[in-house]
Amino acid sequence: MFNGNCPKCGSEALQYSHGTNKKGEPRYRCQECKSVYAFSEPKYTEEFKKSAIKVYLEGNSGRAVGRIMGIGKNTLWAWLKEYEEKMPKTAEEDIEIIEQDELYTYIKKGKSGVSDNDGGEGRA
Repeated sequence: MFNGNCPKCGSEALQYSHGTNKKGEPRYRCQECKSVYAFSEPKYTEEFKKSAIKVYLEGNSGRAVGRIMGIGKNTLWAWLKEYEEKMPKTAEEDIEIIEQDELYTYIKKGKSGVSDNDGGEGRA
């Protein structure tokens, strides 16, 4: 018997031993929700996850991060999704749409030899 809380339903009722998992760690069964679980250390630390996300955000592809860090690309995608959910949400009124037109301005000045009448819509 294990005198702890069930990770699924949070029940404080006694949790009974239910064999072991593949790693040999003891498993327990909740008497309330009948779920079976084992307490084990996470495979990757939070610091490792943050460093993998940082490598991705620096411009590497998901596959490249997987090769560099020795993880699967789907594991990285799951971490990114988890990271996104923790980020504060941006209100719609805080978003400002801007248009970058440096290339158009460069062309319009005539440095490229293209005429000013380029057929573009909505440009001044």
